[in-house]
Amino acid sequence: VEYPRHMDSKAVSLIKKVLTADLTKRHGCLKNGVTDIQKAKWFAKTNWKAILSESISPPYIPTIDSPGDTQNFDEYPDSDPGSLKPVSATDQEAFEEFDEIGFREMDATATGDKEDKGEAGGPES
Repeated sequence: VEYPRHMDSKAVSLIKKVLTADLTKRHGCLKNGVTDIQKAKWFAKTNWKAILSESISPPYIPTIDSPGDTQNFDEYPDSDPGSLKPVSATDQEAFEEFDEIGFREMDATATGDKEDKGEAGGPES
């Protein structure tokens, strides 16, 4: 993965740690859970207690008309299924370490499910 040159190296480091395919090395999935992410250099000046207590104001509050309002997001045209090309073998190699089992394990952990039934969906499925 290539990151833009202008991107802060601390942000790149955090993104790489959070997007690591190996669950045994991925920040947020380790023994310390979210604390590993909170202690990342990118968040060094972040006051997590103030955020949690809502005693500080967010740096930006978007204007919205309703809970589902998407006016603050860029619009992208829908893809024409006929124009999509198969993923090349080279591009596919980037996902070599990913597997469904890892994601299912992560989903079960996130929802509190002790047993992995291999089913898609949330806790009600």
